[in-house]
Amino acid sequence: MKPKTLLASHHSAFTLIEVIISVVIISVVILAVMEISSRTHNSAVYLSKRNIISFQDSYFLNDKINQYHKDTKNAYDMLSPVFMISEQKSKKILQNISRDITIPDPIIAPTFGDAGPNANIEKVILKDQYASTYFRFNLSSF
Repeated sequence: MKPKTLLASHHSAFTLIEVIISVVIISVVILAVMEISSRTHNSAVYLSKRNIISFQDSYFLNDKINQYHKDTKNAYDMLSPVFMISEQKSKKILQNISRDITIPDPIIAPTFGDAGPNANIEKVILKDQYASTYFRFNLSSF
């Protein structure tokens, strides 16, 4: 029987520095993924809110909007002359949706002699949490 020696066989293993570096690399990757996820979430929330606001803007875009330049109106005031809204819950919801309305002077598209129709371009700006801009085109006969 041979006596045991104090020399142990050499096993390959990770050093402490290698483990620390791998933990740092994994942490940086996780932080980058979390940042991308946060940006994606914020973009989705923004787009969702913009879609809701764009839908609500349709309450204000009617033929009589020109008379409300530099005015703040709610959706109920805009819709009540056209629709009979009797349900109180609907009235309250519509009264809570308001927009600041701005309508700059219309732009008259130039024509070249009698070669085409006259066109007026009206810009409508509706402001709430986000501002939205809409254009209305009126063509007159030749």
